[in-house]
Amino acid sequence: MRNFIKNLAIIIFGTSLMAFSCSKDNDVTIPFTNLPNQTQSFVNEYFKGMSVIKAENEANGGYSVDLSNGVEIDFDKDGNWKKVDARDGQALSNTAFIPQNIVEYIAQNYPKNAINGIEKKTTGYEVELVGIQKDIYFDVNGLPTDTKPSDDAGNANSNTNQLPQQASTFLNTYFKNVQISNTKFEKDDIEILLSNGVKIDFDLKGNWKEVDARDGQALSNTAFIPQNIVEYVVQNYTNNAINGIEKKANGDYEVEFVGFDYEVVFDQNGTYKYIKD
Repeated sequence: MRNFIKNLAIIIFGTSLMAFSCSKDNDVTIPFTNLPNQTQSFVNEYFKGMSVIKAENEANGGYSVDLSNGVEIDFDKDGNWKKVDARDGQALSNTAFIPQNIVEYIAQNYPKNAINGIEKKTTGYEVELVGIQKDIYFDVNGLPTDTKPSDDAGNANSNTNQLPQQASTFLNTYFKNVQISNTKFEKDDIEILLSNGVKIDFDLKGNWKEVDARDGQALSNTAFIPQNIVEYVVQNYTNNAINGIEKKANGDYEVEFVGFDYEVVFDQNGTYKYIKD
């Protein structure tokens, strides 16, 4: 009986060990150059000079990178960053990839607690700070929230391969090198949130409908706006940069400004019509 129990224990232990080994074996170590281009660019831009200790293609289709300074980075299958962590108790050496309003909020409200790590979820961000056990939560716009972000958000999707070609071209032309934080496919349109806080709505064919910067901020690029609208704004609203623009179904444009409470309406040719209350 004792021998039977002993043998059974050995079998159970061996089976568990094999299961663990198989699970680990599904994560394949690969050369850094085999990672998606977007992943390589992220590492080279934000952690330049750091040696890559290990790069893996994970069982879930994503990727992970371990750096010589102890930073660990997880990427999704498309090469977009998901999670970036420094060693316990240490600050991230670079936070330039984190939405600016998150960085500013932390600096203002936790001046003695540097960012140790951040995880990007479908509905927002989880931030870990040095010296604080509780995570700080932010929504997809980088605004603080009490709700813990999750990856369960209906049709939300960060896979830009599903975007219409016209939408992809628009993003690559006017917001090149700005990372997509979130993509949400709705019934009638597609909503894109960029890492700089710009929100863009496209119709299902990929035509832009509305482009908005964060409240109080100017759009970083206005080259997509009809030239005569831009010229009118420069001449008549010299102290008020364009904050956002919406293209209406009738062809009109409604423009919002920084520091101006009203919208200015232009016709489909970009000719001034009136100020909307």
